[in-house]
Amino acid sequence: MEKKISVLHFALGYKWRGLEQLILNNCLGMSKREVKTIVCCYEKSPIDIKLKDKKILKIYIENNSHSIFNYKLWNNFIEVIREYKIDIIHCYHLKHLFRLIFTMRHESKIPIAFQMNRSIKKSYTKVWYRPFLTRIDQVYLPTNDLLENVWSAFKIHPRKCVVLGNACNKSLNLNKTKVLLNNFCNIGLYFCPHEKNFAYLDIAFSGIFSLKNFKFKIHIFIDIEFKNTFVSKNLPEYLKLKNLGQVVEIHEFEKDSLNQSNLDLWITLGDDDFGFFAISRGIPTLLPRNVVSMGIMDISPAVGETYRLFDSNDLKTQCEKVLTKYSSYGDVLLN
Repeated sequence: MEKKISVLHFALGYKWRGLEQLILNNCLGMSKREVKTIVCCYEKSPIDIKLKDKKILKIYIENNSHSIFNYKLWNNFIEVIREYKIDIIHCYHLKHLFRLIFTMRHESKIPIAFQMNRSIKKSYTKVWYRPFLTRIDQVYLPTNDLLENVWSAFKIHPRKCVVLGNACNKSLNLNKTKVLLNNFCNIGLYFCPHEKNFAYLDIAFSGIFSLKNFKFKIHIFIDIEFKNTFVSKNLPEYLKLKNLGQVVEIHEFEKDSLNQSNLDLWITLGDDDFGFFAISRGIPTLLPRNVVSMGIMDISPAVGETYRLFDSNDLKTQCEKVLTKYSSYGDVLLN
């Protein structure tokens, strides 16, 4: 009987954004392909909650601010690697990558893969980083535009990189007959329930409420699985204090049941996949400006616009651009 490949996904984190959604999709996808999938995560973290009732083995690591320097913990991690006969380690967080590589320095036969979903601004080209970086066996990238970034930040040769790319290479506009009645727009956005404050919403509201010549209602979507987070508990009071009850509506959704059908515009506030879901449904979408979103705009500029993150003026400008020429947007990306 052929041995199953064992892949350990190193998924330490306590938020639920695009990166965590990527980890979840990778785990579920590999599990369906009969890859022995193991996830190393914090107990009761979002990824742990999302994997509940899934036939995926989870290994818990102590969750505290000093865990990355906890040598006993990392030595136990080596024992786990040997016990479960791990064939490949898949890492997603740069802040854990070097500690992981150091821990695995005597386990050179186990490949380490690193998956990026955004560009890296800091340079790691100093000589003392070289022993760590040479240990990386493969780097997975969402777009060709990040190849140069990997070389400049890590000096890792492109032959070690795999560009996963975008499965879409053409588009179809389903929005040409759609108009904004009386210049009224239903705006949707997802707000990460694990944020510690409402800074993203403050910036979004500042840009949206600066719009002239348009009326709107804002629909905020919250994942019902994360009821006990700061956002879930305090969002109603936050909206009440700002007297926004008439123009902002909260929608709770479960798992993959987020309903965007009645929306005219979607705004992605940070790093999540729901903007791509909106694009797949022909909803004009604003995405934070980065190499991934710019790559999507290269395929079809008519899916929406990009804006500078944390810049309410740019958010307002791009909103006005889309709403003013509304029927020109709404492309659906196709294979």
